[in-house]
Amino acid sequence: NIYKLIAERYLIQFLEKVKIEKTEAKVEINEAIFKKSSIKILEPGYTKYFKVLEDDNENDEEIEEKKENNLSKIPGGEYQIKINDSNFFIEEKETTAKKPYTEATLIKDLNNIAKYVKDPEIRELLKSKDKDKKDVNGSIGTTATIPGILEGLIEKGFLLRKEEKIISTDLANEYLKILPDSLKTPDSTALWWSIQEKIARGEAKLEDLTLSVLEDVKTIINSEHKTISSEFSTVKQEKEVIGVCPKCGEPIYEGEKNFYCNGYKSGCDFKLWKKIKVFNQKEVTITKQDAKTLLNKGTILITGLTNKAGKKYKANFKLEINDKYVNLSLDSFVN
Repeated sequence: NIYKLIAERYLIQFLEKVKIEKTEAKVEINEAIFKKSSIKILEPGYTKYFKVLEDDNENDEEIEEKKENNLSKIPGGEYQIKINDSNFFIEEKETTAKKPYTEATLIKDLNNIAKYVKDPEIRELLKSKDKDKKDVNGSIGTTATIPGILEGLIEKGFLLRKEEKIISTDLANEYLKILPDSLKTPDSTALWWSIQEKIARGEAKLEDLTLSVLEDVKTIINSEHKTISSEFSTVKQEKEVIGVCPKCGEPIYEGEKNFYCNGYKSGCDFKLWKKIKVFNQKEVTITKQDAKTLLNKGTILITGLTNKAGKKYKANFKLEINDKYVNLSLDSFVN
């Protein structure tokens, strides 16, 4: 299936592009702007041969906007409209929650972060940064660095990989509450980039950037700080977070004989023992790095195993969790 996806994407680059006609209607009533759009497919291009799935991070309304409707039949131009009570009505609806991120949709959003910036000048700065890059529109990090940043956030207990979804943890939400606003927006990325551009053009010195960052740090240090809740005390934060509990989402810490969940007081019984039996072995040792890998990726490579004939081998094991125990089960042998 993976090979098929790669092969299809490879072939698509040699096929005709999809040609569309987008019609958008916009009207302002009492300072409120109402918009509606319609997309008409003029030439299907490569979609005649390959079906491309909608971005699974879009909601139903966004997908609906991409479909053709009667708006496409209206010629372009400006129209005078008359509004009366019989022409429209107000319908109350509840908004639907945004779908959880997958790793792919999160990386896509991080590459198009400018859309979340309210300041129009800074938003344009971010867009300018990536003007010559394909599928990137005001990004944080780069295509090469973003995956590593995500892995680091997962290892530190700020993000949780649950099946194919990426979910923020209670620790992340609590940490976000105490961060100053300047560190919660991508604005600094845009401003620092503008100084880098001036340095490249010879209009600024390297020290201008370092001094700007230093001033930001001083402002943050000297500003009033909110305190983290007692649930995430200083003592707990001093402990190294091994990962995130796959059962309840709380941080996992290292104990003397096992790796345990911080949510044990609330009833979570997750424990990963340091000495554990796997397959036909009497016992193997799970190191701290092993535990991090297991909690992050769900699998681990164990070497130095011995079969009944005394021959050494290695194999991948996956984390197995049910209501009664946490164990490692054989995933695959490795040559």
